[in-house]
Amino acid sequence: MYDADDPGTIINEFLITLFVPGITLFASLWLVFRLFLNEFLSSIGLVPLEPAYGAGAIESGYGRLLLLILLTTVILVPYVAFYYRVLRKPLRERGLV
Repeated sequence: MYDADDPGTIINEFLITLFVPGITLFASLWLVFRLFLNEFLSSIGLVPLEPAYGAGAIESGYGRLLLLILLTTVILVPYVAFYYRVLRKPLRERGLV
């Protein structure tokens, strides 16, 4: 993957495979954690993410953040494999990637 000669097609492929689905999946899982699984996650000891005073710091919620990152990765890897095996050839024929 990402072996095109034109930088624009490499950017398109990056956006299609990782950036847009990854951000969407991460935000969706965070919403599910926050709206539906908040009490369950708190009952097993995973406190909500809380920002600390100052920019770029997290006061608590590292366990929940790690779970969120791991779930995003586990769900995104099969999507990238599906893209590589099924979707890449038709998109390459159209000149998109």
